[in-house]
Amino acid sequence: MSRVGTASLGEYQLLEKLGQGGMAEVWKARATGPAGFSRVLVVKRILPHFAADPAFVKMFVSEARITARLMHANIVQVFGFGEEGGEYFLAMEYVDGRDLVTTLRRFVAKGPPPPGLAAFAVREVCRALAYAHALTDDDGRALKIIHRDVSPGNVMLGFSGGVKLLDFGVAKVLAGEHTNTRTLRGKYGYMAPEQVSGQAFDHRVDLFAAGVVLHETLVGRRLFFGQNQFDTVALVRAARVERPSKLNPDVPPALDAICMKALARDPDERYQSGAEMAMALDEVVHALRWGPERLAEILRVTFDEAATRSIDPHAQPPTVISTQPPTAARRRGRTLKLASGATFALALASTAWLVHRHRLRQNAAPIAAAPAAPTPAANPIAAAPPVEKAAATSEKSAASEKSAAVVEEAAPSTVTVNVASVPSGALVFVGGEKRARGKTPLAFTLPGGDAKTRLELVAPRFQPLITEVSGANDTQLRLALQPLRREPPPKSAAAPKPKRPVAAAARGDLADPFKRH
Repeated sequence: MSRVGTASLGEYQLLEKLGQGGMAEVWKARATGPAGFSRVLVVKRILPHFAADPAFVKMFVSEARITARLMHANIVQVFGFGEEGGEYFLAMEYVDGRDLVTTLRRFVAKGPPPPGLAAFAVREVCRALAYAHALTDDDGRALKIIHRDVSPGNVMLGFSGGVKLLDFGVAKVLAGEHTNTRTLRGKYGYMAPEQVSGQAFDHRVDLFAAGVVLHETLVGRRLFFGQNQFDTVALVRAARVERPSKLNPDVPPALDAICMKALARDPDERYQSGAEMAMALDEVVHALRWGPERLAEILRVTFDEAATRSIDPHAQPPTVISTQPPTAARRRGRTLKLASGATFALALASTAWLVHRHRLRQNAAPIAAAPAAPTPAANPIAAAPPVEKAAATSEKSAASEKSAAVVEEAAPSTVTVNVASVPSGALVFVGGEKRARGKTPLAFTLPGGDAKTRLELVAPRFQPLITEVSGANDTQLRLALQPLRREPPPKSAAAPKPKRPVAAAARGDLADPFKRH
C-alpha cells in the first residue's frame, strides 16, 4: 500500500492507496470540516486512461446512481460522487477489516475456516442481496437490481464483526426495456450457467454466485476454475458440483444441502430470493452458535501478527509466574499437590476450531490430561510423614483428618489460576463465558471453595482443550494443545474423468487457490 498524505481529490485528502483493479483505484481518505470534524472513508476513482472513455464513465456514473440508493447494514454505503479535472470518483464507507478472499488466502496453510464463518458471512450477503433485489424507485416501481459480481473479493469482513457487500460497479437495473441482460460483465467463475450461455437471466444469478462463495469458503478452493477462461466457462455451463462435505468433512449436512440448492443448474430449483436463502442459512448459523462476536474474534486472531507467531508449534513453552500471595493453607505449611486426572474435549465434525465449540457436546472425546482435585488415596506425590513420627499411625490419621477439616474451613475467598500453553497465545474461556478472558500465558482469579470451574483453550490449527480447576487453592496449569488433524478427503471425492467438465473445487494453484485468470 502506498501512502500519500498530502494529495487530495475534491474535498478528500488521500491517505493511503488500498488497491487497484483493471479500471479503477481505491484510496483510504479523510474528509474534514468545521470545528475539527473528521471522517475516514474510501475514495474510488477511475484510472486516467479510462476517464476518457465515455462508455466507462457512463457505467461509473450508473454505479454511483445505483449505490447511492442502497442503505443497508450489509452494503457499503456511498456518500458522494464527484469530478475534478476530468477525474471521476466515488466517496464510500470505510470498513476496517479484510475482504473474504484475503481471509481465505490466510487460511490456505491450515485448511478452510470454520463452517460457521461461511454460513454467517454468506447469510449476511444474502440479506444484502434481498434488499437490493427488492429496492424500488420513488414511485414504488421495482428497480430489479442485479449485482452481477458477488465474489469473495467483494465481501468485506469487519474487525467489529460486520459483513458488507461492496462494488456494484457492474450492477444492472432491469427496469428499462432497453436493458440487455446478455452482456457478460463480472468474473466468469462466479457467473450462473444461464449467464455464460447467453440466455436471459434475473436476480437468481446473484444467488448462484452466493452459492459459489459459500462452497469456496467451506472448501478453501475455487469452485469453477479451468486452465483458462474458456475452460472456466465450460465448467460453469455444466455446473457439476461436489458436495462441500466430500472435500471438507467438517461441513454439516444442513449446510451441504443449502450450498447444493443454491448451485442448482436450473434457476427454478435454486432459492428464489435472497431472503429465502438467508432464512435457510439462519438456522445453521444459530445451530453453530455463530455471530458477529465470533467473526471479530477469529479476524483478530487470524490477522494479529503477534498471535500468528504465538501459535507456532515450535514455539518455546512460556514461563508462568504467580502474581498472587500464598493461601492460608500454604502459610501453615500444608501444601496440597494436584494429582493428574482426565479431561475431555469436543471433537465436532462440523467445526475445526470454532470458538466456544464446547457448547456443541454431541461428539465429546478425551484429548488431554489435566489437573483434578486430589484424594488422600490417589496422590502419589503427597508429602510423606516425618520418619520419627511414622510409628504414631493412628494419631497421625486423626490429625490428618482434623487438618483437612481446618483447610476446608479456611478456604480462601478467591484463588488465582495461572494458565500457560504450548503454543502460547491460546484464547482462554472460563466457565462458559461468551468472551475470552485473554490469551495465554494468563493469570485470573476465581471464587474460592470446592466448586470446579470449566476452562477451554482454543487456538487456530490446534484442537481445543478443556479442563477443570478447583477453587480450593491457587493453581498453575501448563497445557499442551494437540495439532488439529485434517483427514484427507475420501477416495470417492477425487476428481473423476467424466465426459463433461467437473467443477474444479480441488484444483488450482496451491500457492494461491483464489487467483484469477
